[in-house]
Amino acid sequence: MLGLRNLLKIVYGFALRQSLGGGPAGLERFWERSNYNAVVTSYLVARWPQVSADDAYAFGLFHEAGVAVLTQQHADYGEVFARACRAGGKVVAVETERYHTSHTVVGALLARNWYLPETVVWAIRYHHDYSVFAGTRGHAPRPVQTLVALGLLSEHLVGRFLQEADDPEWEFGGAATLAFLGLELGQTGQLLEGMLGDLQEIRAYRA
Repeated sequence: MLGLRNLLKIVYGFALRQSLGGGPAGLERFWERSNYNAVVTSYLVARWPQVSADDAYAFGLFHEAGVAVLTQQHADYGEVFARACRAGGKVVAVETERYHTSHTVVGALLARNWYLPETVVWAIRYHHDYSVFAGTRGHAPRPVQTLVALGLLSEHLVGRFLQEADDPEWEFGGAATLAFLGLELGQTGQLLEGMLGDLQEIRAYRA
């Protein structure tokens, strides 16, 4: 009834969470956002078909998995990560200075260990590096660039759906993301309207 692809998506989400031990109770919101982002990113690729819907779903689900890993490894990580996020565009630099690694590196390694496609692995590695849109980064062809852009757009749309204030990361990279995708800011509302049913279904299921 579900179909093989839908079943695999459910298994991916469950297995990822189980493999990381579920994480501290404070990560409930993290897992919720991962599910929302997976759905939204896979929805968006219908308009930007350089990437398959399956790869987009995997990227949406896994792209912040390094956060869960580092949260388990470092007692102060949650506070450091939150402070870095509020700065906008400085997450990786702050993490690297404090821990000599970042959630983008850890997440990419995790994705590679799960044998995810290289496009997904490198998009996770670069998903806070918007210089990829200039085409000067190695291992960042058009599909990787597209996933990076759709990842930030997804975070923005999910935040709007949850009625949250704009993330500083969107303030930092949103303009470059919209320019790469050929979108005007006003069009993001239309995109959100098109997927409201799916997002409301997820929220109702979790209620």
